[in-house]
Amino acid sequence: MLSQSPAYTYVKIKNMDRAFAFYTKILGLKGVRGKGAMRNQWASLKTANGKLWLGPHGASTGLIFIVKDLEKVVKQLKAKKVQFYIPLPMKKHGMKAHIADHPWGRHAWLRDSEGNSVMLFEPKII
Repeated sequence: MLSQSPAYTYVKIKNMDRAFAFYTKILGLKGVRGKGAMRNQWASLKTANGKLWLGPHGASTGLIFIVKDLEKVVKQLKAKKVQFYIPLPMKKHGMKAHIADHPWGRHAWLRDSEGNSVMLFEPKII
């Protein structure tokens, strides 16, 4: 089901300016940041075979799968008894359903068998 989905690593950060500078200027990765009000909310950095996403939300570093049909994937995983949850920072921002809708895309969060966070993300444009 997810074997053909690109997977990215999400790194929770405290200071976007500092983190973006570290990954771009010190480690040499190429990247882009959110625009306007989203400037400190996310950054995407390119590696040789994937992407690294930086952001202040979430409990910790985690894994992100990019999917084309979030509703379908969530339904399939729920049928396999996968538990979805709403991360605390998202609850504080008013997220009430397991699938959140944003101008940039939709996402749902689950925990793997070891308790690690996994995000399923359907961008508005793939």
